[in-house]
Amino acid sequence: MIIFDLGLVLPRLLLYSRLKRMNEPVRQHLVPRCYLKHFAYAKKKAWYIDAYDITIDEPRIFNVNIDSICVERDFYTFRKLKDEEKRFLERYYSRTVEADYIEVYNTLSQPKEIKINNGLRFKIISFIMCQYFRTSKITGAFNNLWNRTLEHSFQLMDYTKEKKVYFEGGGSIDFTGKSFDEIQYNESHKNREMINVKNYQLFKELTKRRINDVITVNKCDNSCGYIIGDNPVFNRSNIFEQDGWISMPINHNHTVTLIPSNNGVVTDLYKIHKIDMDKGQSIQNTTLNNIFQIENAQKFILGRSQLIQKALDIKRDFNVDEFNLKSQQVIAEIEAATPR
Repeated sequence: MIIFDLGLVLPRLLLYSRLKRMNEPVRQHLVPRCYLKHFAYAKKKAWYIDAYDITIDEPRIFNVNIDSICVERDFYTFRKLKDEEKRFLERYYSRTVEADYIEVYNTLSQPKEIKINNGLRFKIISFIMCQYFRTSKITGAFNNLWNRTLEHSFQLMDYTKEKKVYFEGGGSIDFTGKSFDEIQYNESHKNREMINVKNYQLFKELTKRRINDVITVNKCDNSCGYIIGDNPVFNRSNIFEQDGWISMPINHNHTVTLIPSNNGVVTDLYKIHKIDMDKGQSIQNTTLNNIFQIENAQKFILGRSQLIQKALDIKRDFNVDEFNLKSQQVIAEIEAATPR
């Protein structure tokens, strides 16, 4: 029989649990490193990517470790929960969705069409839908709108002398004894937590809704290449429309696309369908993606420096009407090549 001295073991277990919680990340990636790695290059024991910050006055392309890009402090943390629970969402993303990405990427980047099972289909679709909802785009847009509401409410207090603002639906904000910056800070955190929960629910719901989509991988010509932004999922229409295509680059030469099976595509759902585009199709497809990445980015455009610069130059001289016409032709050709 083995006898444990709880007087010695229990304090060590408590210390281990405390240290484990302390080691949980407070700097949390909104675009995971497992994804960024395939647009980066190795330097010594780290991975580096070229980046372009669209939010500064004189932007330039710079090189950065993927550990330090697309990251925010405690973005997925719920401040009022217990210590062991407050980072549950970060743990979920890192231990499930991100942990599956090695298998997802290796499957999608295979040069030949391969068969997959239900579990792998779920992992592929889940990663794409998760990446659409886990970024800060929706949170940022909502907070910008909410901050304007707070500013208006704060200014009204000078006239009404009322220190508490009531909202339709039962909500209220009490400004008594608080500065505007303090109110704004607390409200931003509350909004972030609320939207993170809602986005998690939407991600799970939409994954189930798109579970019967056809999965295709497009490979571009070597003369072209894809860039990404900090919101890399590209949808032609509203993400909730059931007949919309959803795409996402997986490296500089490949994109994965989800095509609803209800739009006339009747094919083997347990196969990753591969399309090798010719040079003309590649130019139009990469241009369409890269301009979207620039327009949809919140802060960063990422990839190889020459591809970023080329995309910025194209966007500067962009002719929308001409491009739309050519794009429709190319999209029709790619759709015709998709197995039915």
